[in-house]
Amino acid sequence: MRYRITTPVRGFTGEVAGVAFANGSAEVDDAANVRAVAYFRRKGYRVDAVAPAHTEPPVEAPEQVADQSEGSQRPGKNANKDTLVAYAVAELGMTKDDADAKTRVELLDLIDKHEKESEQ
Repeated sequence: MRYRITTPVRGFTGEVAGVAFANGSAEVDDAANVRAVAYFRRKGYRVDAVAPAHTEPPVEAPEQVADQSEGSQRPGKNANKDTLVAYAVAELGMTKDDADAKTRVELLDLIDKHEKESEQ
């Protein structure tokens, strides 16, 4: 689901909780910004659901589809960095700053390593 976030400070342009605002608002995906959306709600930002566009969902290439073994929510190998950062924060216990400092490849390696250790 997508949300439109409106800042308490009218016309604010800048970044808060990893989300870029322009003229007091921003749109975010809940999946990639779960903690940011929760933060905005706690801090008095206006959070409105955005109606989805009536378009066909994009078809993902097989390598982009997340591994679904044992109900895992693991991002696919071609997932964007924001998705990998959100996963690393939620599942690996990393801080957002630490995860942001990693490259996509480093995040994928950490996720793979974590899964291998979890299987043992």
